[in-house]
Amino acid sequence: MNSLSKHPVLLILFTLFLLAGCGGGGGGGSKPHTEPPPPSSPPVTNQPITENGADLSNTGLTATQAQVFELLKITGLPEGSRAENFHGEYKLVDAGPIGPGIDDSGLAPIIEVDGDDDLYLLAPLVDPEGATINVRISDGASYSRTLTLAIAPLPEPESGALEKFLGVSEQLIKATAEAYGLVYPDDLQGFIDSPQSLPPQYVPLVHGYHVLANPNNPARLKLDDFTDEERRDLERLIGHMNLVQELERLVVAVSKEQVLDVIE
Repeated sequence: MNSLSKHPVLLILFTLFLLAGCGGGGGGGSKPHTEPPPPSSPPVTNQPITENGADLSNTGLTATQAQVFELLKITGLPEGSRAENFHGEYKLVDAGPIGPGIDDSGLAPIIEVDGDDDLYLLAPLVDPEGATINVRISDGASYSRTLTLAIAPLPEPESGALEKFLGVSEQLIKATAEAYGLVYPDDLQGFIDSPQSLPPQYVPLVHGYHVLANPNNPARLKLDDFTDEERRDLERLIGHMNLVQELERLVVAVSKEQVLDVIE
């Protein structure tokens, strides 16, 4: 199966989801509380909690500073650890403790990288202006010690980046549909009008079209859906992640394919 048949539209959907959570100054994971926990919260120290699960007493990060969505290598995990068994819990440094019985922390995913036995924490987007957070690695029972991480602010926005992002996203959907041998937008609109005819392998493609370009969808993404503040924050994130350039690269790559393999 050609790898292009798996990733282009999923990249669009992921970034759209990511951007939707970013508007107004937060996103890229659960937004941490900025208020101290109520007095009834159980007392939790900053020391490792290891008696109930994996031994995370020596677990840490290789960095104390990061860019938004930077992958930070985790050290001191038990041998053979898998990403799906762990997550990061975080709060702003002055927002109270993190640990068992406390459910108001943000969540940051743990990532595996192909060809690498190490696991990585994805540095969250907490505030476009930057933030310093406390974070603990956990398997849901055990917790590492509390680690402090300073996350840098996003770069200044590039004017017009959001418009370019939405435009090249639709270009990628069109190129992918045509590489599958579909007629754009007629076949995608036909699947929406007759969902019983929609093959499962085309669901991400049709969903991306529906979100971005379906003229019959009043909720499709449009430039005037965003406030000035939201647009500024989104354009900062788009520039930071080089999303326009990455999508343009994928459009070229997909367009060079005669027909993409259909996911069985």
